Amino acid sequence: MNENQLQQSIYLWYQNTYVIHDKRCMILSIPNGGLRDKMTAITMKATGLYKGAADLMIVHRGWMGFVELKTETGTQSPQQKAFELHCKQADIPYLLVRTLAEFQDLIMSLDAKR
Repeated sequence: MNENQLQQSIYLWYQNTYVIHDKRCMILSIPNGGLRDKMTAITMKATGLYKGAADLMIVHRGWMGFVELKTETGTQSPQQKAFELHCKQADIPYLLVRTLAEFQDLIMSLDAKR
């Protein structure tokens, strides 16, 4: 499974399991990668693009955090590591997830703490 497929499976599971039933839940994609023309890149930078930002932002019943997705063998870029450090310095949860099951465990652990 590649990162896009992982992100799609996580998005669909969370959307269908939580978002449509509970308005305290949100999942947002952060479109940071991909090829784009020069003007689009300039506009994105001028409007807040954060190089290395995590793939997803999750709001789950009062908890908010960023989730970076990687395949089983994927590694973070230097920019992604810098974003993770910034999150930690700002006391914002940042999690690296490699499988749908790992993401599901994360969400269920949040529910167990409530």
